[in-house]
Amino acid sequence: MLHTARLYLHIPLALLILTLVGCQSSVRFTSSTSGKSTGSVPQTYTSSEQSLTPLQRRIITSAEKFLGVPYCYGGTSTKCTDCSGFVQQVFAGSGVGVPRTAAEQYTVGKEVEPEEWNIGDLVFFDFSGGISHVGIYVGGGNIIHASTSKGVIRQPLSDDYLSSGFVGIRRILPALTGR
Repeated sequence: MLHTARLYLHIPLALLILTLVGCQSSVRFTSSTSGKSTGSVPQTYTSSEQSLTPLQRRIITSAEKFLGVPYCYGGTSTKCTDCSGFVQQVFAGSGVGVPRTAAEQYTVGKEVEPEEWNIGDLVFFDFSGGISHVGIYVGGGNIIHASTSKGVIRQPLSDDYLSSGFVGIRRILPALTGR
């Protein structure tokens, strides 16, 4: 009986730990200029969403196909995915290669100021002492990302939880970075 009670105490603890770890990468890098949570998302979403490139349209279409896919740590498919696996697969489907982990993805592209955000930019978060989460900006102040509790969802950046860990946005799409 005592063994069973201990087991029931360990299950919620394990679930809590998995939830807190979220989409954290096992390899963590941080930028010396950023990489730290600002604790708030700027409320300015003035991107040029009305003139989407074909690549941006493919990114949105591909990201939306993942909506509802369950979260699993290390996942990279439409059966289950984590945040960086989701980003990697969406971009790969559009012919753009990105690194595997959120921390590694943060090291590519260029930093974008809030007034320059555009569809397809990557949004980064710090929920555990380094870049630990990433989503794709899809316009209107929203991202599509792999939530540990809800799977792949569309969510406003103004959400309190997302806002609390917001680090910044980086642009990796070649046509938009000037490369």
